[in-house]
Formats: sequence, structure tokens, C-alpha cells
Amino acid sequence: MNKIVALLTILSLSGVSFGQYISEFEPNPAGQDPAEQTIEIGGGTPSAAFDLWILSVENDGYNGLVDRVNNVTGTFDANGLAVVTIPDLENPSFTLILTTSFSGDTSTDLDPTDSGTLDTSSLGEILDAIGVSDAVGDDPGLYGVLLGGSDILFNGQFEPLLVFRDSVTGELYNTVTVDFGEPTEHLGVFDSSGSGIELDAGIFDIDPLVPTFGSVNPTAASASPTWAGYTIGEEGYVQTAPWLGLLYVEEAPWVWSVGLGQYLFVDEAGVDENGGWVYFVKP
Repeated sequence: MNKIVALLTILSLSGVSFGQYISEFEPNPAGQDPAEQTIEIGGGTPSAAFDLWILSVENDGYNGLVDRVNNVTGTFDANGLAVVTIPDLENPSFTLILTTSFSGDTSTDLDPTDSGTLDTSSLGEILDAIGVSDAVGDDPGLYGVLLGGSDILFNGQFEPLLVFRDSVTGELYNTVTVDFGEPTEHLGVFDSSGSGIELDAGIFDIDPLVPTFGSVNPTAASASPTWAGYTIGEEGYVQTAPWLGLLYVEEAPWVWSVGLGQYLFVDEAGVDENGGWVYFVKP
């Protein structure tokens, strides 16, 4: 009997409890890069006017250079939503910022020491920030969380096509091309944790793979099945890295470890933030 103990990474998805927020956008739409980008802003007062700024900050590691600046104005609809159009964004990795004002320009560096120590003096009130990664190596250099928002870690497949917030919980999801270029290529939906586990699109009340600009976003109508707190993907796998990595759990308490190439006996009830007791099958 071995006791494998490791610190589990706990990622919390904050609900939307602040004012205006980034509701939906396309970090890298399918096909050739378009000339314009559509962004949905939520959390507004119905019929109220707004005057806000949307910035994109380079994030291939800590960089901080503001490479897109757009002042957006308009009126929120009856659902407190507004759809705005800006010039196309550079492909991820980047952090998208929604703020009340901005006194800089595209030469402004929010991270002059490239260390994650941000200079936000050029920004007004930061309403929301979402970091989007296209590589595991870029995950630590995102600025969303540092700016009080959220980060979408690399999904293990490809650059996100669409990012949207659950209309009820505010949790962030991203859609991506799975198995790009292979016969099994298809669109899939992932949470923001970077687990690499594809979610069942059927848990949402409406199709999460289709943009819903100007209307209410999808919500997860039923809870995703979990094992020991980890979301179970469509094929019965959970990603427990850095603890035991990828596990097939459909035959639990016997689980198949992809990394070790063998079955393990794991009592799900005994797994917590410190790991859990794992019984190996003796050859």
C-alpha cells in the first residue's frame, strides 16, 4: 500500500457579482482572421447608456504591452446586455480588459518589469479582465486574475474559438476545435481550469458551441458528473494533475492510470486536498 500525497490545484470560478462584465467574445474565430471582433458586455442597467474601454494586453509570458485600444459606447438592452464591434484582436495568448477609462495608448506597458507587477495608473475602474492562453507555458503569465478577473488556462487542444460566461453562475467556458486536422475533428466545450477534459455539451440548456451575441448565454442546466471533485469528461476520464494525472474512472473504485499504465484502487471518499490512499495492483 502506498500513500500518494500531493497538493491538488483548486481553481475557483468566480460568479459575476460586480457591475458590467465581459459576457462573450471570440479570441480566434474560425477561418481567416476577420476585420472586426464582436464583444458582448453584460451586467448593465437596462436602457442605460455606457461609455467604456476595451483593451487587449499581450500575454506570451509576462509582457504587459497594450496592443489594442477601443472606446465603446451605446445603450444596454432589456437584459442588461450590449453588443459592440471593435477591430479584430490579436490571437491568444492575451488578456482582455473592460475599464471605465484609459489614458494610455498602444505603447503603454502595464507590466514594465515583465514580472507580473502591474502599473494600472492609466486605467480607470477595472470592471472585468479575462486572460486567455493558447499554450501551457503562457498560463502563468496571464493578467486576468492579477487584475481582479479570471484566467482561462490552455485547454490542451487549440486556441479558443469562443469564450462565454454561464448566464446564471458567471463561470467561464471556451469552445475549441478538438483533434484539429484529424478525421475525428469536432467542436468541444471546456471549462476555464485547463484540465483538458471536454465537457458534455448536453449539460447546457442551449447549444454552447454557437455564439449567442445579443441574447442570453447558455447555462449548465444540470451538474457535470464528478469523481472526487474532478469533472468527468465524455469518455469517462478525469484530469487530476499534478496528483495522479489522467484517470479513467468509469469502473471506480478501480481506476485506470494513463501515466502509470495500470489499474489502481482508490477510495473516492478518502480523496481530499492532500491526496488520498492509493492501492497498487501488484504485478
